[in-house]
Parts: sequence; C-alpha cells; structure tokens
Amino acid sequence: MGRKTRLPDDFLVTVDLRDYCLKHWGHERLADLHLDDFRDHHLAKGTTMADWNLAFKNWIRWAAPGGRFHSAQEWEAKIQRCKNSRKALLRAKDRYA
Repeated sequence: MGRKTRLPDDFLVTVDLRDYCLKHWGHERLADLHLDDFRDHHLAKGTTMADWNLAFKNWIRWAAPGGRFHSAQEWEAKIQRCKNSRKALLRAKDRYA
C-alpha cells in the first residue's frame, strides 16, 4: 500500500473506472455523474487516501441502492440521466457526422 496523499487536482475518471461502472451497473457515464460529488467531498474534508481509484469505486458502490448515499429512487434518477446523456451524445454525433 502506498503513502496516503490528498486527492490530486487532476483526478479524472479513468477508462478502468468507466469499465467498472459499465460492468456492475450497465452505465459507464455513472462515474462522471459522481465525480464532482466525490471531488468536492474529499477536498472539503482534506481526506488522504493510499489509492484514490479504489476510494472512487467505494463511492460508487455506496451510491448504489441500499448503499449509504441514495435511495432507490435517487439511484434510478441518476441512471436515467446517464441514459439521457448518452442519447443526447448520439443525437449530436449523428447531427454533426
């Protein structure tokens, strides 16, 4: 285990984190929806972690229905935003292709 550090200013959702969300919840964009909450929470608290990617995976798991952060209704609303975002991206891609 590495030395604990504060959240890097350039922490981004990686391909691995998107794949994790896709595998477990069927929506790769879910990670993007949670990134701002995750970042704001840990920067505000001054949290230090040994592995920020694992911390983010925990955040996503806790955000799932029955987890710490969201009711099933809130979770479904986030999933719907993922679907709507993907549809909007595909429409824009078709429009400008």
